[in-house]
Amino acid sequence: MLTMFEIEVPVDAVVHAIDGACGHVGCVIVDPIKEQVTHLVVQDGESPQIQRLVPVDLIHSTRQKEIEIKCGIEEFKKLPAFAEAEFLLSDPETGSHRLWPYVESESSLNVPEHERLPAGEVAIRRGTAVHAKDGPIGIVDELMINRQDGSITHVVLREGHLWGTKDISIPVSQIEKLDQNTVYLRLSKQEVEALPEIRIRRFQH
Repeated sequence: MLTMFEIEVPVDAVVHAIDGACGHVGCVIVDPIKEQVTHLVVQDGESPQIQRLVPVDLIHSTRQKEIEIKCGIEEFKKLPAFAEAEFLLSDPETGSHRLWPYVESESSLNVPEHERLPAGEVAIRRGTAVHAKDGPIGIVDELMINRQDGSITHVVLREGHLWGTKDISIPVSQIEKLDQNTVYLRLSKQEVEALPEIRIRRFQH
């Protein structure tokens, strides 16, 4: 059992919906800024290839080998699938928990409220492709978060982009549009390269 981040989570526990068993816990998802578990990753008992993200708000009770959730099996099957690549592995030895790919600036950033995006409500995920006005430049590796309200202020290109090893932090105010798999910017490649460098605080994982 993991006793951490304000919740006790029995890993490998059987998960029971209101109307029967629906799977078992594979790992938990942690918000590294709030230091809280946000979701359970539950292996669907009827679809062994699918793992689902169960918000902790749906947990009714936990015991040593069982968890009860406050929904039926059909509602459970409508929960979003877990995409491993969208999260950071926190515990390589056990794989017991993963982190949202959140970072924050080492210094205070004055980002107006209207230039932030609410986390969890937009189609920006780790691995999302990023295109400047004149072509692709890389993929989103991390999301910079405002600790006070949890909003997204920047997307961070850390690896696999045009400029090698330096981090590229792009304000969300420079996003022209989003679709399911791509972030389109208002900036050219040259303008992206000229963005000021922001010192980033990452969380140990």
